[in-house]
Amino acid sequence: MKRCLERQDLKMKALVHTKAFEMEYKDLPKPTLESDSAIVRIKSVGVCGSDIHGYTGDSGRRIPPIVMGHEASGEIIEVNSNSKYKVGQKVTFDSTIYCGNCDYCDKGLVNLCSYRKVLGVSCDEYTQDGAMAEYLSIPERIIYSLDDNIDMDDAALIEPASVAYHSISISEIKTTDNVLVIGAGVIGLIIIQALRIKGCNNIVVADKDENRLKIAKYYGAKTVINTIEKDATYKLINNYNDTIDVVFEAVGISETIGIGIEVVKKKGKVILIGNISPFVQ
Repeated sequence: MKRCLERQDLKMKALVHTKAFEMEYKDLPKPTLESDSAIVRIKSVGVCGSDIHGYTGDSGRRIPPIVMGHEASGEIIEVNSNSKYKVGQKVTFDSTIYCGNCDYCDKGLVNLCSYRKVLGVSCDEYTQDGAMAEYLSIPERIIYSLDDNIDMDDAALIEPASVAYHSISISEIKTTDNVLVIGAGVIGLIIIQALRIKGCNNIVVADKDENRLKIAKYYGAKTVINTIEKDATYKLINNYNDTIDVVFEAVGISETIGIGIEVVKKKGKVILIGNISPFVQ
């Protein structure tokens, strides 16, 4: 038995990435309910930096055609009779679909699952359409229920916020540590806020965008450095060499990873968060 509040249309609208720098609004088959899944009507979708690189054709992880989008929120419209969720419930979900049965999943290391797929990603191994569509079928094991009063746009930011908070949790950072955040995009800015909530005050932020650096300062960065300025990278490495306890690298290119490694003190930590290129030097 299935419970559904939606009309039984067989088609839905979706934004399809068809080739580099092109998106098309198309009719696609509406997803059908599987035994371990729920159907979610998508309410809000975030645009990740990885989606931008997919749109330009640079990443190799958004091979067209693909429906992108992995930061999202929505409302359940269809469930199986034995589901712990109910129709009308507000939810968000993990971006990683893991099998839930392998040794890695049993140990909670779902990112290492040999069968994992990421929503909105198309690569040589698989294609998994994402949330830039009216509806999405999602395994219940990656769904998280939300309070009724939460704003759905805010809820779409839970996934990137979780990335930032996880990076801080594995760093085992102390409030007295000197911290460098490289990259003041969405993830970097959330990291700054989370560090301040944790009680960290000695936060240096490096980025090439002056507006982002202004926001970083507003959110609690003690010092900001514009890396586009002449000799900025050289000064950053020399001024902070062997004084930084923890580096959060939120860009993902060889240059910024190299800066983090150069700056961090001996026995310090460099947390790589950026969507790393296939090869770094």
